[in-house]
Amino acid sequence: MLKRIVAILLICAMMLTVTSCKSIVKTPADDNRVYYVDEEGHTQYVEKDGDGKYYITDGEGVTTYIEDEKYLNQIKENEEKIAQEGIQNIIDSGIEDATEKAENDKLQISDGLIKEEANTDNTQKAKDAALNRIKSYQELLRTKKYTIKGTIKQGDGEDMSYPIVYIRNGEDFFIEAAIPFEEGKVIKANMIYVGGVAYCVIPSLKVYYNAGKDIGDEMGVGTFSDVVVEKYTFVETSKVTLNGKSYTCDKFTFEGDTYKYIYDSNNNLVRIEEIFSKNDYVIAEISSMSPKADTSKIKKPKGIDITSMIG
Repeated sequence: MLKRIVAILLICAMMLTVTSCKSIVKTPADDNRVYYVDEEGHTQYVEKDGDGKYYITDGEGVTTYIEDEKYLNQIKENEEKIAQEGIQNIIDSGIEDATEKAENDKLQISDGLIKEEANTDNTQKAKDAALNRIKSYQELLRTKKYTIKGTIKQGDGEDMSYPIVYIRNGEDFFIEAAIPFEEGKVIKANMIYVGGVAYCVIPSLKVYYNAGKDIGDEMGVGTFSDVVVEKYTFVETSKVTLNGKSYTCDKFTFEGDTYKYIYDSNNNLVRIEEIFSKNDYVIAEISSMSPKADTSKIKKPKGIDITSMIG
């Protein structure tokens, strides 16, 4: 369920970032930086014409095209190095912006799983109350038109957490996340599913990858779009106190996994925990839910299509 969203976003972010760094070669903004070194050891700065051919211009304005394969290889290596530096600057800029956003979207209720409490209730009355609490959330998701904002934490030994926005409109959806990148930094990654096709997008690089239909189908049946309460087995309800506030925790099981829905004192759903094992779980802390959808975000992305580069 929610784990599918986490796993696919992480894979797409990593795949797009690595591929972009290694595969996209752009013409440098400053052509004079591209050069080759001739047999006499002189550095010859080159330019590129509209057909992609390299040439040099001497002091008298005479143009000579480069045809020597040895020099062309030098030029291409030099050009690629400069392009890599430019791409890295773009990445660094995207990472910085995303990091600032992530700092404002940390988990608020608890960094880890909510601990079991002794004051539990597993009576029919408690079960009815639990199903009634989740009803409004279930009904919202069934409309297939909503926006959910919050923070995701993946507990698989790495304890990664990041903000996420999930927008659903019918069978189409948009997911924005700030995915951990390296050394505590993050990079923004989007998943857009529109017209039966899923696209993985890195906005800071202005690139996207056509992920096909299957990934979109997987993303469309996560926790934020399918509450299978009818198939859940109710376990118990408990009262928990975290950070000085009281919450109600409804616990269910389904196909061997544990699901906890946590509500504030006004019975607003504020947190979902999907627990697969002691060290394998996903937490979704919800900051807001709305029956509205910004459809302007749910459209085919613009930028460089790197599908063929990934293969």
